[in-house]
Amino acid sequence: SSCADAIPSSPSSCADAIPSSPSSCADAINRQRLPTRSPLAVRGEERENLDSKVVVPLLLHIKEQNNQILSWIKKQSNTTVVHGTLPDDIPVKFPLCSIDSLTVLESYLMDDEHLAELAAYFSSLGGRDIGSKTNIILKNIFNNELAQLYSFYGSRGNKKAFNDLRVKTVIIRAVQLTTSNTTAEEISAHIKVWLKHAPQRLSNSLQPKKNCNQGI
Repeated sequence: SSCADAIPSSPSSCADAIPSSPSSCADAINRQRLPTRSPLAVRGEERENLDSKVVVPLLLHIKEQNNQILSWIKKQSNTTVVHGTLPDDIPVKFPLCSIDSLTVLESYLMDDEHLAELAAYFSSLGGRDIGSKTNIILKNIFNNELAQLYSFYGSRGNKKAFNDLRVKTVIIRAVQLTTSNTTAEEISAHIKVWLKHAPQRLSNSLQPKKNCNQGI
């Protein structure tokens, strides 16, 4: 190899191409021999980098969505199906108005399947939050005459213990079916308040109602 290899074929550019020294001659030759990257290769790499910036976040998003869907499916599979009608074999009429009818219901609820079916029915009655759902269910199960005989733990004022009843479990399960992450303690707190005010509700219901012409 010689400096002649570095001299271009065009006469007009010979002066520019001829190196001024042997070392510069070698540099010129080496520069000519260095591999060059084609524009297509450069554009391909840029496209790959761009694709990775777009595709990776998209795949992560899809994975997160799949996880959410699987979680929802699992939750639904563990949830009792909500029915809008009472079981055909229910032995009492609601709201209950006597201890005798409550005793019959308690015997019926000794069957866990009956308990689950009744909870599913009462969960369909609606309500905007834990308190309203609990109150609606209680109102549909007990009239105030029967409810006033109970407090949550009993004993005070010779009242019976509501906490010992199987129907308490029905109420808690019914609320939990439509209110996620609700604890039994939260629901029980609303039951206590509802039972506490049963005598006042009964008293109010027995008072004669005024019509719009009274007092005129």
